[in-house]
Amino acid sequence: MNTARNHFLYIVFAIASYSIAEWAKSTIVDNYLVANLVTIVIALLAINVQTIAVMTVKLKELSKGDTFKSAVKEIKTSIYEQCFLVAGALLINGAQNTSSFENKALIIGICSFYILYASLHIFIDTVNALITALFPDY
Repeated sequence: MNTARNHFLYIVFAIASYSIAEWAKSTIVDNYLVANLVTIVIALLAINVQTIAVMTVKLKELSKGDTFKSAVKEIKTSIYEQCFLVAGALLINGAQNTSSFENKALIIGICSFYILYASLHIFIDTVNALITALFPDY
């Protein structure tokens, strides 16, 4: 249920962000977001992989026979989600460079914000897990 709620919120925030950008007549979607989306998502993936490495070393130190199966499952899911977001960013970049199609700017804009928000949420979730692993008493 949390996953469905999260994706619904990403869509709502993406639509709101795109609407605000259009209302303000901003060029942020074309000039910055779409142009740099692949780089942003790959950078967040790299940071998350390093964070996960630190977290798993700490979990291994703390484990006393516990295999942390649920944590490993969540880590794998996180990596798969991020790889999917990288693929989505590549598709958006490709769509940006194709001939025009109906509602091209709207679809690319909303999808770009969606991928940005999903990537940032995964990043924040990973950082929270790291903090919890390093400082379990807080």
